Amino acid sequence: MEQASPGDFLLFIDADVQICRGAFETLLNTMTQQHVDFLNCIPALVCGSLVEWLVQPLIFMNLLVSLNSDAMRNPRNKTAYAAGPIMAFRRSVYEAIGATEAWAIALPKMWPWPAW
Repeated sequence: MEQASPGDFLLFIDADVQICRGAFETLLNTMTQQHVDFLNCIPALVCGSLVEWLVQPLIFMNLLVSLNSDAMRNPRNKTAYAAGPIMAFRRSVYEAIGATEAWAIALPKMWPWPAW
């Protein structure tokens, strides 16, 4: 994935996320000015039906309850948590943590790809 991008930052966005004008600039400016290596953004929910209005907040609340916020704030903790609607990495950090290798191991287990 990241081999196709020549830049210093890698940005991963879910297919159903709607980005407003200026969002990328704000994200990159924040990362650069505050010396952030990884930024996880959770966009505002846009729901098109009653079912989505009922289910989406429950999923979000489940994520908040499931993730150990004390562990996330501890800089000595070697485990990272992220919900992936929008994730931005400094390339050097993405490569240093071995994210490419982790995806190569995790993806086949997550989705049984059809044998075409």
